[in-house]
Amino acid sequence: MKKRKIALPLLACSLLLGNSFVLASCGDQIVNDGIHFRVTYQSSADYEIKGLEKQYEAGEKVSFTVSIKNKKKKLIYVVANKLILNLKDSAYSFEMPSEHVSIQIILEDKEQGEGGEVDPGDEPGSQEEIDDTVQPFTISNYQAKVSKQGTFRFEAEKVDVTNYKISSDNPSKIVERSDASDGKFLAAATGDNSSGGYFAFSINCDFAIEFTMSVAYAQSNKWKGNDEDLTKSYTYILDENKNVTLSKNTILSKRDDITKWDVKEYDKQTVTKGVHTFKVSIAENTGVGNPNIDYLDFKIRKIEDYVEPEDKSTVPDNDFHTQLQYDYIHNPNVESIEQYAKGAQELSRPRAIKLDFSKDQLGPAASYYVEIADDINFTKNYVLYEELEEDYLEFYNLMLGQKFYWRAGISKKKVKEGLIHELEIASEGPRNLYVDGISNFRDVGGYDSDLIEGGKVKQGLYFRGANPNSVTDTGKETLYNELGIRVEIDMRDSYQCTGPYIDGIEYHAESIPSGTESRRFEEFADVYKRIFTLVHNADKAPIYLHCTAGADRTGISTFMLLTLCGVSYTDLARDYLFTNFSTQGSRFSNFTSEFKQWWSKLDKLSGNTKADKAESWLISKGMTYEQCEHIREIFVPGYEAEV
Repeated sequence: MKKRKIALPLLACSLLLGNSFVLASCGDQIVNDGIHFRVTYQSSADYEIKGLEKQYEAGEKVSFTVSIKNKKKKLIYVVANKLILNLKDSAYSFEMPSEHVSIQIILEDKEQGEGGEVDPGDEPGSQEEIDDTVQPFTISNYQAKVSKQGTFRFEAEKVDVTNYKISSDNPSKIVERSDASDGKFLAAATGDNSSGGYFAFSINCDFAIEFTMSVAYAQSNKWKGNDEDLTKSYTYILDENKNVTLSKNTILSKRDDITKWDVKEYDKQTVTKGVHTFKVSIAENTGVGNPNIDYLDFKIRKIEDYVEPEDKSTVPDNDFHTQLQYDYIHNPNVESIEQYAKGAQELSRPRAIKLDFSKDQLGPAASYYVEIADDINFTKNYVLYEELEEDYLEFYNLMLGQKFYWRAGISKKKVKEGLIHELEIASEGPRNLYVDGISNFRDVGGYDSDLIEGGKVKQGLYFRGANPNSVTDTGKETLYNELGIRVEIDMRDSYQCTGPYIDGIEYHAESIPSGTESRRFEEFADVYKRIFTLVHNADKAPIYLHCTAGADRTGISTFMLLTLCGVSYTDLARDYLFTNFSTQGSRFSNFTSEFKQWWSKLDKLSGNTKADKAESWLISKGMTYEQCEHIREIFVPGYEAEV
């Protein structure tokens, strides 16, 4: 059984120590009329109480402050009768019951060194400069070994061309020519994107990395007189789901000399330790050909692990976000995500909410009992935990803003006499969840909605996450029993949609192919219609929607739902970028190339607000006005559909 040593006996009010009470204030005579009730506390040189009156009417709000005067002591509890009070807006408060109240102040000694200034430490992820001198990769079976930082070259002729289809302008897939970096280059792909051709390669990383890929291109002789838009040419799909985007300098200009190669730098990416695949195919048949490829350079930087501070936490006890998550959520700059996470480390899960009764003066015991309920009388949604070996309980997956009461004891009888703790979970989202075997999992509920005054998006209806390929039996139990999910929507490429995965959860494959980012706002109407028809019934059958990473295809569907429900730009952005806390790669570049595009493209649609423009988008995909309004009604309690 876990034991915790307290340096000196706790200091408490007279109820605990047997001393006599003093009135909270003096002056007028106390009225004993059954309406007014006294407040008393024990005076002490260790603390000072301000703001208490001598008596209050039943139902009146009581508010006061406590300051610690003895610098060697720290405050543990402020108790009103048996109810432990929480500090809010620098004061303690409660509603006066129909009985006299004694205030108890419980202190303990500070540990040595406690209470000083903390060292903020280095900014997470700070890194050194990387040498730009190009070195050759060590390549075996089309796979490059990454064992150190630096700039490395993957000669294009060393990729796997088994399934590659070339244009008629070159004699073979690999062409020898002296101007190429290693005397060879990869011939241009055919413009026929229906052929299914692609080339492939992979990198094997000894540690998590951040990389920037640069590719050397030049037109073939046939197409040298044409500008080529590279965003419509080669599409680089990383790990079967993420498009390595080219967001700047996207045009390969026409040229007279096809031996002059242009180098194009793609957007920065992050990956975890291990093997990562690249599949490169043609996005569109542009009619102006595709370029030859000489080499692919990778500027590689090691990502140091982000470390959660153990002794410097500023996260309130009622908040289930980790320190890194909490710091990001409370940073006014929503685009600061890479200060806290880069998508290369599993940081997406919440921390446990801990019910710690080690300081409740229960005394030594072989086991403990804990009662939990929604009301102070312990009658609503009552639960009893019996014969616990530890002097605390930990919970995951509580709701934002959830409020409950709890108390502990050393027997079923003694637990009824325990100090009553009131706990209200912090209300600021996202509501990230712990589902064993699934990364990047969260409930999209809990955000403020401007559809109505004081509106909130309802929790427990729509969950987003990465794929469930590795979900454990415990994770399945969480999905079905704890979260109540009854519908799974899988948006991955069709060959990856092999569900159902979880007994009792209805499976729907609604595929949107990888590499289609630029088309997802305008196209795939049938897919979106089927998805939002299911969302329309989420109050009866809660939904788990995912793609591979739970980021981009999942992202646009979630973006439209939350925008329809009147969620702010800031909350939408944080929800999208929160994927960085998972192992699914940084989404910062996609935030510009996708998320911001969705937001701006909505302005072309009809409607006075972004929420109404999102409704117009859904209607353009085949949803009816009535269906959209019903979605708002079930997701924003109190909203009434406009007829």
